[in-house]
Amino acid sequence: MSSLAYVVAGLVLVVLRRRLPDSGRVAVAGGLLVAVGVGSSLYHGPAPPGAQFAHDATIGALLGFLAWWSAPGLFSRWWWLVGAGAGIAALGIAPATSGPVLALAGATAAAAFVVRLGRLPEARVRLAAIVLVAVATGAAATLGSTDGPWCDPDSPLQAHAAWHVSSAAALTLAVTSLATTQRRSRHRGASVPHEVKG
Repeated sequence: MSSLAYVVAGLVLVVLRRRLPDSGRVAVAGGLLVAVGVGSSLYHGPAPPGAQFAHDATIGALLGFLAWWSAPGLFSRWWWLVGAGAGIAALGIAPATSGPVLALAGATAAAAFVVRLGRLPEARVRLAAIVLVAVATGAAATLGSTDGPWCDPDSPLQAHAAWHVSSAAALTLAVTSLATTQRRSRHRGASVPHEVKG
């Protein structure tokens, strides 16, 4: 049930995209978040054949997209498409590679995002808040994993559910931050005409 937090977060981004700069990428990120929620719901719920692939592939696609968006000018759009395609193919052919593939995608996205926002002094407070949420999210995921110290199937409060909600919040903050810093980066990169004194 907590997987629906991704669906809600994605729909919020899609609805609010017109109020944000770079609305096209916000819409793509929102759509991918909805897909993550659907894949997660299938995997943690009825678990039909292919549920793990849907769960892993959608997460990998979202992380790859965020990595590409966070590093404008470093990679072309084809980098994300080729990288996402290769990762999805690896997950489909060898599901056991999901851990390393998603870890690589997550580390790449996180590093690119931190570098992107870290360059803008006015964005550093928001970056710190996102990092804190991400750290809490990672702790909940680790402690609430299968056989983890907080894993209790009979408890109404699940750490893994907290991971779903907090990571959905962190991803939403990350997307809105990327959209707003995109505009600031463009303004900073614009050439300023020199005054001509006659």
